[in-house]
Amino acid sequence: IKVGLDWLLYQLGLAKNWTPFRLPFFRRPEESTGKSKTEPEFGEDLSFVSKSKKEYLIFVVKDHELNNRNWTNENFDTDMRKAAFPNLQQAGLEKVVSVKVILVYNKDEDHAGVQLYEQLVSSFDKNIANNINRSFERWNLTRVVKEVEENLLSPDLLPQHLAGQFRYICSQFSDFNYGTKEW
Repeated sequence: IKVGLDWLLYQLGLAKNWTPFRLPFFRRPEESTGKSKTEPEFGEDLSFVSKSKKEYLIFVVKDHELNNRNWTNENFDTDMRKAAFPNLQQAGLEKVVSVKVILVYNKDEDHAGVQLYEQLVSSFDKNIANNINRSFERWNLTRVVKEVEENLLSPDLLPQHLAGQFRYICSQFSDFNYGTKEW
């Protein structure tokens, strides 16, 4: 059952009308839950293509504090470097003119970790092959909460196996006036 940060970011991407490109789990219609993938991610834990198909959004997801020790021990550095050079020759990415790499972590951070991140992203060129624009963002827990509050206050916040049921209950409540017998 997907209930973690991966699932939350997946739902957030759908709420923003992004098309999932790479998921950290398999979705099969005959199964009610997702199954984790086992192949290497090469820094790209989750990715989407914007509605216009011109922007490719890559999420590097970490469940660790952004600090000096974790920068190398938990592969922040390695995964960011891998994600910064995506394979844009894949089918579905033909119209991409910009790539945004977003480091997301649901733990805290310290000054040294933020400084290491900023040093790394400032060392990359703003463009990659064929003059495709590349940018970087860092989403700590505060930013994740802000994105969720602005885009995803819905039943989709619940774990996968409960979201559909809660969505149905919410639709039932919206059919009745508050305080009536049906309510």
